Amino acid sequence: MDLVPLRAYLPNTVVLFRREFQLSEKPIKAHGWIVADSRYQLNVNGHRIQWGPAPCDPRWTEADPIDLSEVLQNGLNVVATTVLYYGEGDGTWPAGSPGFLFWLTIEYPNGFGEAIVSDQDWRVNICAPGRRSI
Repeated sequence: MDLVPLRAYLPNTVVLFRREFQLSEKPIKAHGWIVADSRYQLNVNGHRIQWGPAPCDPRWTEADPIDLSEVLQNGLNVVATTVLYYGEGDGTWPAGSPGFLFWLTIEYPNGFGEAIVSDQDWRVNICAPGRRSI
């Protein structure tokens, strides 16, 4: 994932995050959390899972729980998140800095597990006029 300078994040910027990964078998449990500034919509394998963040005290951003146990499958899986960054200042989300954090712990029937996290393996695209995909 290429890092984009902070100045590229203007108010009302939409950023797309996408992560593809292979699973050796269907997991029995896949729980985690997600948080983004300012709003997000989470899709997994073509299914809209949730959007957020959930209502909370605006002075303290909270992570939303996720349960992907039913939508993850054996083979290729795709997690796609659309994030809208409001910007800074009056009338915007108070966290004020653009960001996306994702953590998913996957447990298999044999007791083994793995984690999918927001790291350099995600593809990122800033939706802006005249800007090419990253």
